[in-house]
Amino acid sequence: MNQNDLKPYKPAINPGAARIRVRTAMLDNTYGKDPSILWQREEQIMGEDGVYRYVPMPPIYTAVTPEMLASSIDLIDLDTGEALGQQLPAVILVAGLGSLFIKEDFEQSKPVLEPSADRPGAAPEEQ
Repeated sequence: MNQNDLKPYKPAINPGAARIRVRTAMLDNTYGKDPSILWQREEQIMGEDGVYRYVPMPPIYTAVTPEMLASSIDLIDLDTGEALGQQLPAVILVAGLGSLFIKEDFEQSKPVLEPSADRPGAAPEEQ
């Protein structure tokens, strides 16, 4: 990948300029189907007034296959398109997303799971 390849992804900083950006990335892990990443894309266009407009684009999918998990991702600076000289194993990305989910779900569920003074205690078990 070279700088020309990255041009449509660099931030639009001049009126009339546009870039392609991801609006939403979602790990689709539907039971019974192969996992995939759904990328909802949009074109960000800077108007003459300096205000951005957003135009939806068709989504793209990345299959989470053994080959994908065995690959590495060349990291780039998202603002400049410059290579950072580092790679991220794809398996770490997927494991990181799954781990972040567990952490966030646990943290956000805590108030529901913790005992509350407002709720009666559990009934004693009968023997």
